[in-house]
Amino acid sequence: MSISDTSLSKKYASISESAAAQAKLYANKLENAPDYAEQAAASAAAAESSAQMAINAEMIVNNLVISASESATSASASAAEAGNAAAAAVSQCVRVPEGESIAVLPSHEERSNSFLTFGPSGDVQTLEKSKVAVTGDDGKIPGSMIPSMAISETYVVNSLAEMLALNANVGDVAKRADLGVSFILSQEPSSSESNWVQLNDDVLNQLAQSDGASLIGFNSETLFEVAGRVDKKLNGSYTFSSGGALQDKKDFIYSDDLKCWFYWSGAFPKTVDAGTNPYSTGGIGSGAWIPVSEVSLSPQLSFGGTKYYNKGAFSPGVVIYTKNDVVTDPSTGWFYSYLGTIPHTISSGDIIDVNWKALGNMNGYPYNHIQNWTNTIVTTEVALTAAFNTGLEVDVTGASVSTAADYTAPSGARGLYGRGSITLGGNFRLQSFDFPTLTTFSQPASAGHSEVYLDGVDHTGSYVVIDNGYPFCIDEAEKPSTPADSIDGIALTKNLNGYQSQFIQITEIIGHTTANKAILAQPLVVNQVSGTAKYGFASGNLTSFKIRDGVTMKSSNNTMRRFMLLAQIKPEVIGCIFHNIHVEMRYYCYSGRFERNRLTGNVPESMFSFATSSSVCSVKDNFCSTLGLNDSTIGFYRQVCYVNCVGNIVNDPLISTAYTNDHWGIMFHSMVYHSLMADNVVTARAGITSQFFCDEVIITGNKVSSFLITASYNNNVTYNGNDFSYISDMILQGNSKFTSKGNQYRIRGGATTNCISIISGAKPFGMAGFKVINSSDHEFCADDFMATVRNTFVNPKTLMLDPTTAGTNSVFPLNNSHMNNQTGGLSVYDARVASVRVNSCNFTDLNYGVNCYKNNSAVSATYLDISDSSFNTDVGVCLRGISSASFYTGQIRTCIFLGTFGAINANTNGYALISSSFRGLGMSAILVASNITYAFGLTMSSDCSVAGSILTGFKWYDFNGYQSSYDRTVTYSKASTLPGGYWWYAPDENLGISANIPYEYTKGATSSGGVLLRKALTVTQVV
Repeated sequence: MSISDTSLSKKYASISESAAAQAKLYANKLENAPDYAEQAAASAAAAESSAQMAINAEMIVNNLVISASESATSASASAAEAGNAAAAAVSQCVRVPEGESIAVLPSHEERSNSFLTFGPSGDVQTLEKSKVAVTGDDGKIPGSMIPSMAISETYVVNSLAEMLALNANVGDVAKRADLGVSFILSQEPSSSESNWVQLNDDVLNQLAQSDGASLIGFNSETLFEVAGRVDKKLNGSYTFSSGGALQDKKDFIYSDDLKCWFYWSGAFPKTVDAGTNPYSTGGIGSGAWIPVSEVSLSPQLSFGGTKYYNKGAFSPGVVIYTKNDVVTDPSTGWFYSYLGTIPHTISSGDIIDVNWKALGNMNGYPYNHIQNWTNTIVTTEVALTAAFNTGLEVDVTGASVSTAADYTAPSGARGLYGRGSITLGGNFRLQSFDFPTLTTFSQPASAGHSEVYLDGVDHTGSYVVIDNGYPFCIDEAEKPSTPADSIDGIALTKNLNGYQSQFIQITEIIGHTTANKAILAQPLVVNQVSGTAKYGFASGNLTSFKIRDGVTMKSSNNTMRRFMLLAQIKPEVIGCIFHNIHVEMRYYCYSGRFERNRLTGNVPESMFSFATSSSVCSVKDNFCSTLGLNDSTIGFYRQVCYVNCVGNIVNDPLISTAYTNDHWGIMFHSMVYHSLMADNVVTARAGITSQFFCDEVIITGNKVSSFLITASYNNNVTYNGNDFSYISDMILQGNSKFTSKGNQYRIRGGATTNCISIISGAKPFGMAGFKVINSSDHEFCADDFMATVRNTFVNPKTLMLDPTTAGTNSVFPLNNSHMNNQTGGLSVYDARVASVRVNSCNFTDLNYGVNCYKNNSAVSATYLDISDSSFNTDVGVCLRGISSASFYTGQIRTCIFLGTFGAINANTNGYALISSSFRGLGMSAILVASNITYAFGLTMSSDCSVAGSILTGFKWYDFNGYQSSYDRTVTYSKASTLPGGYWWYAPDENLGISANIPYEYTKGATSSGGVLLRKALTVTQVV
């Protein structure tokens, strides 16, 4: 059944529904139809006798009406019944308007199996039931009432014969591969060629055929040329070579140079002169020439996501039409793009200048990758310079390149990164910033301040170099023309009343005050005197250079090379590997970072240095391993400040036979100020150090294993919480202020030395121009002094001579010889030292705790204060002097002694031992090893306590000396007044003259007398 048949069925069903409605209407108005009254009465009688039939008839009509309004399908299903009822009703009660008549209904035979309808004239006519679609019991139209439908199919054939042989139906398509066109079957049979009609698609396929160009009036050409000719058929008869007047966008014009069609997107008409090109007649872009296809048929290069067109070698006659046209430079092998006005024709005599941008090899590596620039034509040095000139950090990932000579990176170079290697055949250095012309300060500025008046101009963001204007003390002392002993080596830079050495500081200006002062990122280190101090602003190459993320830099042939970051602003070396490379941040560097690097070396040079008037540096978490053939592995020296050297590991030899001088793992040297050395782990011959005019330096939390340690000529240095382990000793010399807190000083392996030795001062560096610098203040608090092995004790009594005359100094061993093969905690040997304070320290497994030996009358006295400390040593404190001088003042207070002797009085004068405890059985509190008439120089207070007794061999005083020289008479004038009284001794008891001769002491003695107690061996009697 066709779609039109279905529509017609719906139409007749609708007519039937209308007829049913009219039948009901006429039945209700039969009283108004007198011509049919008799028939109506008969019908009423019949309805009366057969009510069910009438009701059913009326219900059928009503149901038909309802069903018809709800569903066309249901109306169709009941149309037959509605038609029968309508026929019966119409045959008896149909009325027409007054003046009209209706023909007699067809006979019973003609009406059977049909629907009653009205024709065009309004007369009644019938519609055969078979012509109306009626649903079955399943609510669907039977398939027998639906005609078959044709479905189009597509066939691919290679010839006419194959097409005519198809079993095809009307609407089927045959695609002729041999012709590049398609045919559709318009009527059967398919074996007739005339029944197949050609379609109009596949135009490009037709053009692609061997004779395709002929279809549009041209000879056979390539597909691309055919496509171009198709474009030209769109009214494209113009060329830039011949010119023309274009009237609208359909006027296409062809460029032989660019091998492309264009249309004009600007105002019309558009006149094009002959011999021109798109660039010379308006340019390419919106409102100008629009290309229809690719602009160039030159070989394409894809680089960085952009297409470039290779125009060949840089030579005369080459025309550059676009920014993406490139040429090659035969001298480098690199591609270049043109930055100037285009189009541009290369002329004879032209060179690649600033108007050309180097793009490198364009070999698939990123623009900034070193392998985009290295090739067989250029040297590595040339390639590096080109890579740096990209303005980006240079990627060396996966690369391995070598330089042959010294190399200097260009100004503006930003750095290197990536896991690749560079082998240096010479030194590698960066362009420095320009050192400024200096201007004299007009207003003074004090150390520790961050606000300073320069010129009243806001210089925020600039970098300022500040020179306090004095000569550098080390340089001056080294000059032959400098008078001997003329320079105070201490040179406290904050003390303007004395000598002030030069200090150059560079810092950043981070703000400007309302008082027109510059705000510095770091406070001034030294005072700036108006008229003397100077300042200036760094200029030139201020680009921060960074080398990071796995770059390996090594030297060729195991020869030391230098990576020189000189006069750099914020240089960074992070996460790299160096072998036999000395990384230098020197000469006015500012705010450097050297972190997480690995350094190895077997040549005589430092691995890293931050030096020479440089400020602010973080040296953190690096690992270093060398043969120790240089002064230091990590070094900071010569006027540097604000350094943090934290968490580094240095693994160098403890003893190196190839290097005779001291080698420090980490070194602060020659005016390092306001700096921190913390939490480093160092193994090196001389460990770590701070020396030569360092100030405000803190060395804390380091773990050091070494042969020896030194700290000398510091202005102010603090060692805090370090762990030192060494074979020799830690030598302190010429320090103005040395503070030690919570450190552990440990002698290893039974060495015969001291934990710390304070020695005589000297001229720094041995330079004649310096004055001798002696040591000043030393403070040791909560430190541990120990030896891993306790050596056999040599009792000094066995070394004493038996003097035959009074007043000699030969009773106690000379030249510190009592320390031979012995260990000591803290030693002062013939040194001019102003003060030594020892508080809350522990001395363990040593032969001597504190040993002070002075045998030179020219050496001044030392204030020695020892308090709250414990001595688990053979001798607690040994004080050696000479009869003609008083070398020690101070006291020993509240200390605990274990061992053989608490203290040794060897020609000591005016020293006290107060409130201390002696807990060794059989020990002696004080060994008197003196040969002076007045032998009470070391006197005890009476509140000292003992653990032993005379029965166990304990002696308050043990005497050794020439007995005839002593006056045994007890008088107040022979002793110093001490808190809690003082103790005497009677030498006879100690000398063993008579076992029962008592010794005497007084308690609470005063100048007016006191209580005199006489004590026998077992009985104490008050007299």
